[in-house]
Amino acid sequence: MGIKRSLQIFFSLLVFAFVMLFFSPWYVVKEFETEFFYSAQTEVNIALASDHEGDLFSREKLLFARFTLPESDRMQKVKLQIPAVQSNIFGLRIEVADGKKIAISNLTVKGRKKSYSADWKKDLPVTEGVRTDGGKLIIDSSAAVTFPVRIKTCRVLQYKVFSAALIIALAAAGMFFFRIKVEPARELFFITAAMILMLFPVMRLDIWSVVSDENRFFQKFPSLTKKFPKEFELYLGDRFFCRGKMIKLNRKIFESNLFSGGTLARNSKAFYGKEGWIFSTGFDSVAMAQNLNRFTADELRECARRLDAVADEFAARFNAPVFVVLMPDKERVYEEYYPDFLLKQRRHKQSRLEQLTDYLRKHSKVTVIAPLPQLLEKKKEYQLYYMGGTHQTPQGAYISAQEIKKAIMEKFPHLEAVPENISKWKTGRNGDIDAAMQLGLKPEEDLDDKYIAAPEPEFIFRHDLRKMQEIPQISLLTRHFVSGNRNYRGLRILTVADSFWGYISPFMVPLASEEIYAFYGSGKDFVFEPFAADIRNFKPQAVIIESTERFLHRFLTIKYGE
Repeated sequence: MGIKRSLQIFFSLLVFAFVMLFFSPWYVVKEFETEFFYSAQTEVNIALASDHEGDLFSREKLLFARFTLPESDRMQKVKLQIPAVQSNIFGLRIEVADGKKIAISNLTVKGRKKSYSADWKKDLPVTEGVRTDGGKLIIDSSAAVTFPVRIKTCRVLQYKVFSAALIIALAAAGMFFFRIKVEPARELFFITAAMILMLFPVMRLDIWSVVSDENRFFQKFPSLTKKFPKEFELYLGDRFFCRGKMIKLNRKIFESNLFSGGTLARNSKAFYGKEGWIFSTGFDSVAMAQNLNRFTADELRECARRLDAVADEFAARFNAPVFVVLMPDKERVYEEYYPDFLLKQRRHKQSRLEQLTDYLRKHSKVTVIAPLPQLLEKKKEYQLYYMGGTHQTPQGAYISAQEIKKAIMEKFPHLEAVPENISKWKTGRNGDIDAAMQLGLKPEEDLDDKYIAAPEPEFIFRHDLRKMQEIPQISLLTRHFVSGNRNYRGLRILTVADSFWGYISPFMVPLASEEIYAFYGSGKDFVFEPFAADIRNFKPQAVIIESTERFLHRFLTIKYGE
């Protein structure tokens, strides 16, 4: 057999293999079976999601199936065959919407050689809107529950599709064998490279996924219209072979900072941007800067619903209005110093900070304070964030405090003009360098004055800050305004906030003559129950809930009740 015939056979087999791989997602279907009994007062919309890589509360949904259950006054059996993207199921999340409530029992998930049966006592997390009643699980409307499923999915061969794919593959291989003339060396290299480049992306299309790990819906297969070429390009871009692995590899390369034009970061906790600015990667900050972790419409509604419920509670108990302060992180205000190659990955112009601000102002009863426009306007005059840290400088905190005080005084006009609490500004050397420290940098050895020095105020009115108690996840502090003018009396303010408030709070004196400052570090969920008695004794006249952009997810779980 000559070398030409050998090459023809080789490439014919290669064509056959590529065609079979291309069609494999259609004829080898990964799926698992879910069945349960239910009863519902009205027609109920259900969504099932398989969560990402064992993180049961991840936003990366690898499967999302929606269906409607009709009204049923008795327990009725439901059996579903659900296609899956990956070979393993790490968790099953059930979401209920548009119904009063649903009762579920005998939930079973069947996979390859193994099945999972939900145990309400063992597996059920403490979740609002979910409770048990005997052997039934009661899920209220707009609630969700997640179960720790650990099974392998079944692989089901679709014989008709497989037969069609086999015929197409044989026809393509035969056409190549009889019609294509192959010359050695140069032709071998050219044909191999061309086939790999053209066919690699479509070897195994991900045709089943509906929701992307970027918290958005995938492009559906387009209809045969004039827009077909453009929409098919989007469809293929969402579903090409190894897309997820390439995105992860791309993220690792970007986070290594190899192409930022700055000094190479020593680890993955922080990195250098332009002109020596240092940015943290903690708490998904890179995705935040890229506008990838946006809220869904349901999440926006949930944030508004929960904040309204908190506002109703404080209004009923203490007649205290609630002010929600949404603080931008450094990446949002000084994005011109952020590496260009990271910002090029943005797929949305609007950040989730702007999303939530706009939505709450239109659909919530709380007063929303978001000083991003004022900070962007003033950054040409002042340095508002530290170059080596994640927090605001005193001047940045002062501008933010002015917007907060303005909103509060609209609700409390009797305060009239609040006295200014600054006599003059001086140069201090107490700069925030938490991001620089994540790189292992030492102030005395590695950082010059531009990282440490910043203007600091000299305060006129003194305040006394004391720690009341340490609660798991919370540091509870009190602040008292001390003044020679005993006639002036400010507000009793309850503040639940993160570390940004520690920089803003001194500028609130003497508007706040007394304050309980509940400090929630490291993005911990806002909870009120551990210090509910302190709130009752304090009788706040106003409530401030402050969160920086990277921690806005806390508004999905916030709750006040005893």
